[in-house]
Amino acid sequence: HNHFATSNLKVQNAGFMLSQGPSGEHLATVILPESDQEMTAGGATAALALVAALMAELVEVYPVAAKGSASVN
Repeated sequence: HNHFATSNLKVQNAGFMLSQGPSGEHLATVILPESDQEMTAGGATAALALVAALMAELVEVYPVAAKGSASVN
């Protein structure tokens, strides 16, 4: 089981992959069970790349919550 916790949001069974590109940039790919597509992001560190990919995927899956109009629990 892979899971992420962000505030009150707990995402279970999320898939992720970390890698490092030839230029040294860290890459992260995340897919959530509620999504039909994965999100990839890059960063100076693996942690930053993972957070960026997770946040991008959460915005894609929960667009209303990202605008502050609703909470996701």
